[in-house]
Amino acid sequence: HATACTDITGFGLLGHLSEMVRSSQARDPSCGIRVRLDPSQVPLLDGALECVKDGHLSTLQESNERVSRFIIDAGGAASSTPSCRLLFDPQTSGGLIATVPASAAAACIEDLRASGHGCASVIGDVETTAEAMAEDEPFISLAG
Repeated sequence: HATACTDITGFGLLGHLSEMVRSSQARDPSCGIRVRLDPSQVPLLDGALECVKDGHLSTLQESNERVSRFIIDAGGAASSTPSCRLLFDPQTSGGLIATVPASAAAACIEDLRASGHGCASVIGDVETTAEAMAEDEPFISLAG
């Protein structure tokens, strides 16, 4: 089902998602790609939010947050919440992020959960447009 997939490691979810979009954009620069991400749907480890709220962040957090330039309205309140800050958190054994056609998403999630991946979830959607994007144009919007 997947059309693209990568593991979430040292650059955090938003860093790897940005690379996926930018790679797709490089293959077809005539179209635009927009991602709407819902941070409330991203599975988190127990205690992760409390760590961020208490100010415990990775030493790589600041450099990973540089990709916030790709977030639409990065200066907004949504991008500074603890759950959003975790989207930049570097992992050494993170999960996977995959793009799956919307028509196959529910079946894909069902299959993943049935095979023991209980945290599998849809965390957003991707929209392609006929408009080309500028190289540094923001393309990720955060829901909520």
